[in-house]
Amino acid sequence: MLFGACGHDRAMKPVLILQHLSGDGPAYLGTWLQRQGLPFELRNTEAGQDFPEHMDGHSALAILGGEMSANDPLPSLRRAELLILDAMARGRPVIGHCLGGQLMARALGARIQRSPQPEVGWHAIELFDTPQTRDWFGDAGSATVFQWHEEAFELPPGAVGLAGGKTVIVASSRGGLYSTTEAGRATEHQESYLQVIFGFFGITDVRFVRAEGLAMGDAARAAALASARNEIRAATAETAEAANQAQNVLAA
Repeated sequence: MLFGACGHDRAMKPVLILQHLSGDGPAYLGTWLQRQGLPFELRNTEAGQDFPEHMDGHSALAILGGEMSANDPLPSLRRAELLILDAMARGRPVIGHCLGGQLMARALGARIQRSPQPEVGWHAIELFDTPQTRDWFGDAGSATVFQWHEEAFELPPGAVGLAGGKTVIVASSRGGLYSTTEAGRATEHQESYLQVIFGFFGITDVRFVRAEGLAMGDAARAAALASARNEIRAATAETAEAANQAQNVLAA
């Protein structure tokens, strides 16, 4: 998650980088800042370095990730949120990586909550068609990114969405009924197999709709197909609503 933009010169104040865990350093962010000739100051709270009280001495703010939840009652997390608000009030750029993005959202009033399912590994995301997205990703329509998180967050109002996850809806039909008994469920491999296949492509949100009993008479067939159509409409509407909400907020 990010906020703001600015130019720089050799006399500029350093970028403040907030580090929560000793094993989660600035990595490529530090490399990029050095290549750009931008000074930065790293504060590692796990190493006993306190975060500053305000942003007076810094030109921008970067908040790194960590294994803790943004909701954990840690003084350093609350201090980070105050620095986020201070930087934004001064019009200074802010970028949050992973936990840092959650802290930005939380500081701006959004909720942080457990994800329906964890996302660990390389995942495909859909890039929205906005000027802000093109500034960051160019003209690509999708990207593959590495993610490792078990929580998700609402994003604050007044921002612009850059990207969202991909959802696949799998619709299938059967002549009989196969999922109403323990024996039938034990021999069912379609869903688990397809989840693995789509997982190789980085797609973890896979939803299944079945129309069963199509060979059990006209009434059963009509009822099964009608039920499946309703499930597909509901799933499609749900994913479309999620995408529309995401495009009204800022994510990166």
